[in-house]
Amino acid sequence: AKLAEQIHQAGKQTAYALPHVLRETSEQLLEKGMDWKQFDRIWVRSYDGIGFAKDTLGIPVEKLALDAGLYVFSREASADFLAEGFVGYTASMELNHKELTHMENSQAELMLYGYAPLMVSAQCVVKTLKGCTAKREHLIMKDRTGAGLPLKAHCNFCYNTILNPLPLSLFGNEEAVRELNMASLRLSFTREGKEETQKILEAFAASFIEGREIVEPVKDFTRGHFRRGVE
Repeated sequence: AKLAEQIHQAGKQTAYALPHVLRETSEQLLEKGMDWKQFDRIWVRSYDGIGFAKDTLGIPVEKLALDAGLYVFSREASADFLAEGFVGYTASMELNHKELTHMENSQAELMLYGYAPLMVSAQCVVKTLKGCTAKREHLIMKDRTGAGLPLKAHCNFCYNTILNPLPLSLFGNEEAVRELNMASLRLSFTREGKEETQKILEAFAASFIEGREIVEPVKDFTRGHFRRGVE
């Protein structure tokens, strides 16, 4: 509530993203511990989340937006969701630039920067390894190639998110991003410290708002699917 108030005092809108995994205990926590009227938008991340937000929390569909995990792959899919009254959706991270140009993006949000979730696990890796610590730990898992995969434990809701080891960055693709006519762009921060967060925000303001050329603000990154496939 305090953070939402600070955001509103700064003249900005505030939103809340529901957890990817909903359990009975987490539903009770969300139902009893939050004043949902203080948020301008609620991001839902699963079909369970849609039903929970509408039927249990009583949030009007006009305040609900779909996160990327709900996979809006086509104009027909986006039209169906928007016809139901949803305020917007997140562009699928599985689509490349050419495919995104064929979408109706006037109510869509594109992830411009951030560590993308590779997997959401309802089974807690921390609990399996050493028992529940009830701490919001950040661990590193290694895949078969030896690459370190960051794991984020969401203890309040008892699930894990396994992140891509490299952040998605579309800096340097400003014109291609503008061509898509997205309603909004997302900068998602999970592992960054204060200085790195500030550096990325300043780069975004310089390149996407002021139109200046910049140096890529992150050293190691991925373009995700944005430039994959045949253009």
